[in-house]
Amino acid sequence: MLGVNRDNRINIDNNLLQKIKELAIIEEDYPLADLSTFKIGGPAKYLCRLNNLKTIPLFWQLIKQYNIPHYFLGGGSNILISDQGCDSLIVKLDLNKLEVLRNTIVASADIALVSLVSSALGHQLTGLEFAVGIPGSVGGAVVGNAGAYGGQISDSLIKCLILDEDCQIQSWTKDKLNFKYRDSILKHRKVVITCVEFLSNV
Repeated sequence: MLGVNRDNRINIDNNLLQKIKELAIIEEDYPLADLSTFKIGGPAKYLCRLNNLKTIPLFWQLIKQYNIPHYFLGGGSNILISDQGCDSLIVKLDLNKLEVLRNTIVASADIALVSLVSSALGHQLTGLEFAVGIPGSVGGAVVGNAGAYGGQISDSLIKCLILDEDCQIQSWTKDKLNFKYRDSILKHRKVVITCVEFLSNV
């Protein structure tokens, strides 16, 4: 459950807040129920939206430098949020990228999985239909190697752009992700998926 941690309250002064605003969109007292599929949960002290791939490494360096308590929120489909809200900095990707080039699809991690499937089918591409009823985001689906009806996300994945532990954007191929049943190396590393490239069948 995501909720108030009274031993780890966030404390951001005006100077630090201004630095964050230069790298991301930040909103105060944001209702987290709006970001949860269960539509429950109190406010976040700060919600931070990252909408520029180039500034994400700089943002993460700032978070580490000042040791800011934070939580990375994906599609909100696998989490319960306390009605008391959360004192941490809630971080959410807002890249909103979804492109189809022939039989290749590139999607940012914040794209809803259902939107990825719909885009593929709209371009007469197959291979992702198994995911049509799975909630959540593309990033969450990759982390957990989501699947159903005999298919799984790793079947179509080519590579990911990853923000690694050193705050650098790296390209990781499918082999490096070490996919297993409902598992990947991403579950066990402090990294963040930013974009994913898929190969679908015509």
